[in-house]
Amino acid sequence: MSRVQKLNAQPSLSKVATYSFVILLGTLVFATSVFAEALQPAWKFKRQLVTWDNALTKTAQQLADPEQAIQHGAEIRQQIGDIRTQATDRRVFILKAASDQEDLLAALGPPPQEGEADESNDVKKQRRRFESEISDYLGRAAQTQIILRRSDPLLRDLTVASQDALVIALSQKTTPPLSWSNLTAAFTQTGVLVAHLLESPKTWWRARLADSGPIWSWLEPLLVITLAGGLAQLSNRLIKKYVGRDLTNATPSYTRRLLGASVDALTIGLIPFITLLMVWAWAITGTANSSPDLIEIANGLGIAAVIFILTTAIAKAALTPDLPNWRVTPLFPKRALHIVRRITWLAMFIAIEQFFTHVLQGQEMTELKSLIILIYSVVAGLSFLYVLQPSLWKLDMEWITAHAVTHQSDTDTTLDHSAFAQTVKRQKTAIRIFGAVTALIVAASIISSLLGYSQLSQFLFGNLILTALLMAFFYSLSLLAVEWIDIGLRQEKLQDRFQLTQEGGETTLFWLSGLIRFGVAALAIIPISKAWGLPLEDIGAVIVNQLNGIQIGNATIGLNDLFDAIVVFLIVWLLFRFAKRILSNNLLPQTRLDKGVQYSITTVFGYVGLVAATLLAALAFGIELQNLIIIAGALSVGIGFGLQTIANNFVSGLILLFERPIKVGDLIEIDDTLGHVTHINVRRTEVLTFQNAEVMIPNADLVSTSVVNWTHSDAIGRIEINVGVAYGADTTQVKELLLQAAHSHPRIVRYPLADVLFLDFGDSSLNFQLRCFTNVIASRITTLSDIRFEIDRLFREADIEIPFPQRTVHFASDTQGQHKADTIPPNVDDNLPAQDE
Repeated sequence: MSRVQKLNAQPSLSKVATYSFVILLGTLVFATSVFAEALQPAWKFKRQLVTWDNALTKTAQQLADPEQAIQHGAEIRQQIGDIRTQATDRRVFILKAASDQEDLLAALGPPPQEGEADESNDVKKQRRRFESEISDYLGRAAQTQIILRRSDPLLRDLTVASQDALVIALSQKTTPPLSWSNLTAAFTQTGVLVAHLLESPKTWWRARLADSGPIWSWLEPLLVITLAGGLAQLSNRLIKKYVGRDLTNATPSYTRRLLGASVDALTIGLIPFITLLMVWAWAITGTANSSPDLIEIANGLGIAAVIFILTTAIAKAALTPDLPNWRVTPLFPKRALHIVRRITWLAMFIAIEQFFTHVLQGQEMTELKSLIILIYSVVAGLSFLYVLQPSLWKLDMEWITAHAVTHQSDTDTTLDHSAFAQTVKRQKTAIRIFGAVTALIVAASIISSLLGYSQLSQFLFGNLILTALLMAFFYSLSLLAVEWIDIGLRQEKLQDRFQLTQEGGETTLFWLSGLIRFGVAALAIIPISKAWGLPLEDIGAVIVNQLNGIQIGNATIGLNDLFDAIVVFLIVWLLFRFAKRILSNNLLPQTRLDKGVQYSITTVFGYVGLVAATLLAALAFGIELQNLIIIAGALSVGIGFGLQTIANNFVSGLILLFERPIKVGDLIEIDDTLGHVTHINVRRTEVLTFQNAEVMIPNADLVSTSVVNWTHSDAIGRIEINVGVAYGADTTQVKELLLQAAHSHPRIVRYPLADVLFLDFGDSSLNFQLRCFTNVIASRITTLSDIRFEIDRLFREADIEIPFPQRTVHFASDTQGQHKADTIPPNVDDNLPAQDE
């Protein structure tokens, strides 16, 4: 193990080779950066190192002072993040340069041992130069790692300081908002605020008149509003015309309903938001110098309008209270209408509070702020609880049942009522728990506001509303994405394109929906945790930095290496699967190769792809080729002791694929198993019997034991039918009729010729055997049955009798025999039919 491998937590030379195989552009950029690093002189790196060290020392001094830590927290976090990014990138470049130099050193070969011929002076100089550069690069990598390690405790200290600052801010107590002194001051401040709100637009308008003149000052806003409104109206009409709801359709499919809800969310919410954004951008242009106070008013109005528009748009699009036939949620129409109305009122209260919050920023109106927070906590809190009233969220079971049945497969239209009931129960429980937690937070917010802890009240209820909005948005986003994926996977074109069965589509939907839900949840957790003061970003940065240098034996690995390996494996594996599908569906069918040979080629190609993906993933993980050889040797020892059976079956599977004693589609018989080969896998071969049972046969058994392959070279096989006729029948006519019965069947070939053998003079019949060849030996049972029916018909027409087996029974003359004879009914013929021995 080289010294670079001991320190290297970043991509090695093999990893760069892997990336060059996957994506060439990234490799070129990476190589360019490495080359620049390799040429950087040592004094320049030391200067950079001193800069980082001084910055971290200054940051530590700032964090030692709580006031500076609180005041400059955002700047400190940004500075630490920049240093970490620069040090990490520099370390990657350094280790790559060291790896390149070590490869050059390895190319010189090992130094001569004692007693061997000495190497030339040029080689000695090169060896010393390479060793010196490698040592220098490894020293630089160690120094950058120290910088990264020093930043971890600083991030932890910054997190603690931020938490302390938050606790101090939330613990500040002011005069209770309902006290007489606070009400008097709030009343006075209200008049000042109203005057401020009226004066700021006037100041702004006078400034515009002075700058643009009276005509353009009136004309410009009219043009902006007209243009924005016209674009919005045109966009709405075009979208609704081509992908909107068709109200003449009384029973739209769920796909159409989902598309209609998506279009409504777009037209009701996003387009008005863009229009409002255009007007807001025009309003604040040039306002910062002429009327700074109007900036806060414009920001407050803009944020309030955005909250109101988006909240109501999502609610109306999802619940569709006015169009019950187009609903996509399992809520009763009347209850959905009540929910939308209550959400509208709640959104209005939130918008008003956000407007005053922005307007009062920088204003010394503590008493008015505390009173507004109290009113907002009470009114909006009760409205929020009113929205979460359990009776409103009662589910329409008929709608859910109908929707669930439409998602069943064609072969399984039954609904699992027990699982469905459990799902509904979990949803109801989640609503109750969320309602209870909301009630506690609302009560705590109101009480804290009454006691004078206005910031705590605003923190609790504001973050509650933000959490609810984010959860609703991301939950709706995940449901929408999963539903659209489900609809897409049910399309016949997509199923034919990717060869998806019903079960394969459900499995794909399960994993894709799980991945989407996990990703959406991760995206939602970040802003929610940040709002509640949980520093997940800082904690995650520290954890990732610690895990990026895990030492396992002599190798150092990191999370980025694992991520790179997974990405490389997936990319290479998917590429090989795509190529395998093209090979199987497009290229091989154009050849004259047998289907079994085609299957063998595609299967071996799949194995090659899996091995290539695994090998490249190992290289991306940082495992060098020589280490892979060592691992292969260890595996061979394991195979020798405990994996003999698995290895034997695997090798036997390769023999079956290359030697092809059996192929997919062959009719084989081994022991008591008769059926068609459906798959030749790594360890076993699957055989489908005529009873529709799938038998798994180890590959080693197929190689080591005798196997009857009825269709090895072709599908032609011989069948035999034994038949007996009564004594006295014309044997020549019997032969002709048997051949006629054989030749009349479409599956009987003309060559080899059919034949009839006179086997023997039996006890009760003249025994014949019909031998003929069928071109579909797999259907021999039905072919034999058809020919027997034809023989019976021809014999009946020719009055040829097929006799019963006969036996003559003689009774002994003793008493026992006489007693037995007396018990036989008198109407029984002496020529009794007897069973064959």
